[in-house]
Amino acid sequence: MNAPGILMRCALATLFLALLMPFLESAHAQWTVPNELRAQLSTLNDEQIEFITSGSILKFIPQRQLEHELATRDAGSLQTLVNDLMSLADEMGYDPERDMGATPLHAAPKRFNRGKLPTAAPLRER
Repeated sequence: MNAPGILMRCALATLFLALLMPFLESAHAQWTVPNELRAQLSTLNDEQIEFITSGSILKFIPQRQLEHELATRDAGSLQTLVNDLMSLADEMGYDPERDMGATPLHAAPKRFNRGKLPTAAPLRER
């Protein structure tokens, strides 16, 4: 296959994925609690309920598992689970004081990290 054909296919695939992304993001944007499980939420505080219904919890536990936990756990155990998952979400969030992304970028050099890291042999200028 020639280069323009490959580029055209890559461009079409990229366009397709770009158009698909809003639908994928909205799938996790909110979660509707099934009617038979709404009573279990009454033992949780507003912050915990928001964490569940916003869909944020689905980043850490699959929907099917969440439904199982809501159906089978007692009030205290459910509160502990949601608190633990909220703590996990806080720890996994970006913190500029803690994360490597907080390292300032020194943009003045002509080469990235010149002199600090050895350049791999295949990438060295000849």
